[in-house]
Amino acid sequence: MAAQKLLGLVPSRSLYTKYIEPTLGTGLFIDEAIAAGRAIVAERVLWISEAQQDTCITAADATLLLTRKLKAMGKKWTARFIALAADSDQSNSTSSSGNALGDIWDTHNIPTVWGSKRGAILGPNLAWINHSCMPNCTLTITDRYPCGPDGRRKPHAKPRIGRAMLRAAKDIPRGAELTIGYFHPAGCVAFRGINCYLRFGFHCVCRCCAQLHPDLEGKLEGTHRLGLLLRTPDLVTTWPAGFFQIAHDLEYCIACVTPYEMRLALTWTKCALVAGYHSDLARAICFLRKARRLAMLLEGPAGKFYDQLMRWTQSPELMPGFGATTRGLSSFAESDVIVEDGLEDENVLYMTDAKRLSEYIRVSHVLKDSPDLARSLKPKKRMSEA
Repeated sequence: MAAQKLLGLVPSRSLYTKYIEPTLGTGLFIDEAIAAGRAIVAERVLWISEAQQDTCITAADATLLLTRKLKAMGKKWTARFIALAADSDQSNSTSSSGNALGDIWDTHNIPTVWGSKRGAILGPNLAWINHSCMPNCTLTITDRYPCGPDGRRKPHAKPRIGRAMLRAAKDIPRGAELTIGYFHPAGCVAFRGINCYLRFGFHCVCRCCAQLHPDLEGKLEGTHRLGLLLRTPDLVTTWPAGFFQIAHDLEYCIACVTPYEMRLALTWTKCALVAGYHSDLARAICFLRKARRLAMLLEGPAGKFYDQLMRWTQSPELMPGFGATTRGLSSFAESDVIVEDGLEDENVLYMTDAKRLSEYIRVSHVLKDSPDLARSLKPKKRMSEA
């Protein structure tokens, strides 16, 4: 209860499960309206890596592995795990393999990546989270570091898996089902279906794929197409304005599907790295700020990605490739040119006014076009210097 209050989590009584239909099974629902960014669930999870799963040749091997993992989780957590069998969908009850623990795991685990390792997790509440190509929640996993005799955390020691954090990726109305994306949804419905089956072994039947909306499909297809374009090697060096303009369009497509998603922060971070590559400190700082705000919302201050963004914001020269060229040379003070009333000027930030995709518009050129703005950025004299 103390952790629930500290993290501002949704009261457990507001979460409930409900059977939807045979193709979707049971889902996790919320009994109150949730604002974007709010933490909904933070719970201990059982983690099994792909390498550990591959060692299970027989059902007995799987039972032994799960028994060992459950013992480490404790009696109370194990009791909630076992209770999942009684609550499982009737549609799954006929496909029992005779391995009770393995059946619970196969039915309720969520594929994910932790510490660059692929695997899956299972939590008592997260067991009922369904996939959606238009999710309303994000899932992040925290690290738990061992403490020394003095009680201080050892940040350089090998971490253990901490808690799985479920946060609202958009404003969620009361009575809505909570969903996450097992993968970053992108591409047409056929592409998403193939991707889902090849990676996770099931056909996507979420509402987004079952009830197609032309506008939404266009945004998802645009996300895939623009994402591929953004990876073109020559963009960074030869077509920098083109890179930023593609990133701008990609940002729009992603935000139309899920307004608060980590892909947005990753896109802004890529833009910051490209700006830093061309010594454009002003744009790099603005992009890092945007990414940092969203990472703070989705991960919290203890997140690894947020921590990395903080270090780069404080010392931009630590970014990989920083200063490789001077095409965009700018200063920290010039970042004020891009920000107006707390919001970034997208035309300046993404170079949408560039006449050629191969050019790089320096922030100082914007100052030349705005003499009044340039004067406002000059340091003012102190009273003692007047």
